[in-house]
Amino acid sequence: MANGIRKEDLDDLDIVDSIELASDGYVVYLTSTLFSTTNVGSLITINLPLDGEGLITGRDHLAQAGDRIRLIGTSGSLADGYFIINSIISETSFSVVGAIASSTAGTINFMFQAGAKSVGFDLQNYIPIHVAHTNVQEAIQDLDLAIAFSSFGAKQIEIDFGIRPTNYKTFTIVDVDVGPGSKLFPTQAGNAPTGRHEDENEMDPIIFNAAPKTGSFILRATTIDGPVVGKYKVNYGIG
Repeated sequence: MANGIRKEDLDDLDIVDSIELASDGYVVYLTSTLFSTTNVGSLITINLPLDGEGLITGRDHLAQAGDRIRLIGTSGSLADGYFIINSIISETSFSVVGAIASSTAGTINFMFQAGAKSVGFDLQNYIPIHVAHTNVQEAIQDLDLAIAFSSFGAKQIEIDFGIRPTNYKTFTIVDVDVGPGSKLFPTQAGNAPTGRHEDENEMDPIIFNAAPKTGSFILRATTIDGPVVGKYKVNYGIG
């Protein structure tokens, strides 16, 4: 009688497990050290991970195009930030989408793609209006809020965090329809702010809450994945 299927018989790229499905696009599956980044060709070279397995043949961390990475502590912070893998070249090298500065050293985190994308939902495949998240649970919540906004009169504003990176900021928003007893429903908009791209909302998720006043409200913004700068759009409804 033939033996049963073993883990070693399976290719991880053909299987989406529970951790990947639950990923919001920022779940780290591998951390290693950087050897260098090269501007020409947008190349990244890493040192072999501690388990000695590479990016192509490693059983537990097969990197693939579309995965998000984050670079931290590169020389002079020149290449610090988030990037998307374009193509795997070797066990220790790959290219990324877009430009990257040349640098040496640092740490690299590899992240699963958003689980929803693995089962047919991809925020980048359309221009989002209300949906700002890439996992199914929060995307549905965004849509639910959008429906609530339609009942309460949806509005959109643009806020500016300024040029100094910050994790928290408050804004006073003037709106004559707001009263002390109003119920406000603020959420990050998915469409692009002035001078920016839609996918920057995905890179910089922000949580909002609001305190109503007479003819205005205080909007409090708290970032999830580190400090932000510049402009973002906010949808809100008044109940």
